[in-house]
Amino acid sequence: MMRYLFQLLFCFISISISQTNSVLYENTKLIKIHSINSELADSLLRFNIKPISCRTAIAHSDLIVDDRTIDWLKDNNIAFSLLSNDVKQMIDLQMEKIQIKKNNRSSNWFSTYRELDEIENKIENIVETSQIVSKELIGQSYEGRDIAAIKISVDNGIANKPSIVINGCQHAREWITPMVTTYLIEKLAQDYISVNEITTFLDNVDIHIIPVVNPDGYVYTWEQDRWWRKNRQINNGSDCVGTDLNRNWDFDWNGNESTSEDPCSYIYVGSGPFSSPETYCVSQYISSIPNLVSHIDVHSYSALIVGPWSSSDELTEDNDEIFCLGTHMQKAVSNTDNYPYIFGTGTVNNLLYLISGGMVDWVYGDLSALSFLYEMRPANLYYFDTDFNGLSAFDNEEEEILPTCEEFYQGVLEMIKWAYFGNCEAHAGCSDPLAQNYYCNTMEGNMGCLYNVDLYNPPQSNGAYTLLPYSLPIGFVDDGSCTYDTSIELLENNKFVIKRFDLFGRETTSHSFYIEIYNDGTVEKKYSY
Repeated sequence: MMRYLFQLLFCFISISISQTNSVLYENTKLIKIHSINSELADSLLRFNIKPISCRTAIAHSDLIVDDRTIDWLKDNNIAFSLLSNDVKQMIDLQMEKIQIKKNNRSSNWFSTYRELDEIENKIENIVETSQIVSKELIGQSYEGRDIAAIKISVDNGIANKPSIVINGCQHAREWITPMVTTYLIEKLAQDYISVNEITTFLDNVDIHIIPVVNPDGYVYTWEQDRWWRKNRQINNGSDCVGTDLNRNWDFDWNGNESTSEDPCSYIYVGSGPFSSPETYCVSQYISSIPNLVSHIDVHSYSALIVGPWSSSDELTEDNDEIFCLGTHMQKAVSNTDNYPYIFGTGTVNNLLYLISGGMVDWVYGDLSALSFLYEMRPANLYYFDTDFNGLSAFDNEEEEILPTCEEFYQGVLEMIKWAYFGNCEAHAGCSDPLAQNYYCNTMEGNMGCLYNVDLYNPPQSNGAYTLLPYSLPIGFVDDGSCTYDTSIELLENNKFVIKRFDLFGRETTSHSFYIEIYNDGTVEKKYSY
C-alpha cells in the first residue's frame, strides 16, 4: 500500500514539474454546438476557439472555447451542450494515467501512449534483433528531427517484388497512429519467424513503414499543446505556426475541399505543394520505392477505411479493385475484435469530409498505387452519447490501444495478401448499387448494406433501421447481396433478442417505445405499456 501511495506521489510531482501540454487550456471548456451552419461557423472564427474535427458536421460540432465565446452563444440563443467544464483538467488526468502506466514496469509496451523517444527506442530494438527489418533516415523535419522509414524485406534474390508503404502521424494529436505503426513493425517481424503464411507473404512482398511523419508536431503535443494538429513550421509574414501536412500534397493542392490559405487555420495548405519539409522528404522516398502497389495513411478517429478519391465522390477507374480490397480489409478489421468499421470512397455517404491536397489522392493519382485512408477507432463521432466528446476520441482508453493495433494489423495483412496474389477476385461486401457505401459486419455478426436514413422516422421505405446501438446516421438492411458465414435459415430457427434500447440508443427495460435487435439481424419496433 505504501509503495502504491509513493508511486502516486511520484507521478504527481513528476507531472507537476514537467507537464505543460495543458497550460494553454486554462479556463476553457468543451462544448457541442447543435445545428451549426456556415454563417455561424464564420461568426465563431472571431473568437478564440479550437475545432476538434474538421469534418462537415453531421449532427453536432465539438469546440474548445473560452468564457467570452460561451457568453456570445448565450446572448444569441445558440443551442449548445457543455461536455467538459475544464479542458485543462481533462488533459492533466490523461497524463497522470499515462505516467502511472509507464511507472508500472510489468505493463505491456502497448498499454499506454508513448513519446517520440520511446517509439524510436522501441523500433531501434526491433531493427537490431530482426534480420528482415532495416531503418533508413529519409529526411528531417522543420525543427531538424529525423524522419525514418522502416523496411521489412527478405534478401532472397527475388526481383521486382511488389511493395506496400504505410505511414502514421501526419496529424500530431492522433496518438494512436504511431502506436499502430510500431505494433505493425514488431508483429510482422515476430510472425515472419512463427507463422508460415506470413513467412510466405514477406518472402515475396516488401513493406515500407514511416511510423511518424510529423515528429515536431508529435513532440509538441506532449510538451506544449495536447491538441496541436499541424507541423511546427514558421509561416513567413504570420505569427501563426504550422501547415496541415495532409493538405500539402501535390494533388488538387489548395482546392475547394476542407482547405484554407490562412496560416492560422488548422487546415492551412502551406505556401505551395510540398512546401513542408516533412511532406517533401516523404514524397521523395515513396516515389523511389520500386513496384509500389498500395498504400495506407493512418489517422484517427471514426472507424473508417476509405479509398480514393479523397477530393471527390467520383469513382476511380480502379473502383472495382479498390472496392474489392477495401471490403476485404474492412471485414478483417471488423472481425478482429467485433468492432465495426465502415468502408467506402469519397465522403463515405457523408460520414467524412472531402479534402484537397491529401496524401491518399497523391499516391493514387501520381504513383498509380491503390491508396487508402484508415481512421482508427472509436466510431463515437456519430454516437448519440451525452458522455462522449471529441477530445477523448484522440486518446482511446489505454485498454483500447492494443485491440486497435491488432485490428490494424489484420487489415494490413489483407493488403499484403492482395499484393502477394496480385489481384482481388471477389468483394466481401454489399453489392447493391443503390447503397452508397459498403458494410457487411455488425457487432451481431450479420451483414448487409448501408443506406441514408431519416434519424427520426425509422424504419425507411427500403426496410433499413438506424443503427441505434452505434447511433450511426445510416441504416442497415439485409438486402440479400452479402455473404454469410452461417445460413439465414439456421439463424431464424434460433431467433432471440440480443439488444433492446430506446430511440436515443440507451438500453432500457422501462415501459415505453423501444427497438429490439435479434441474433439474426432483424429489427422490430415495439411499445410496452
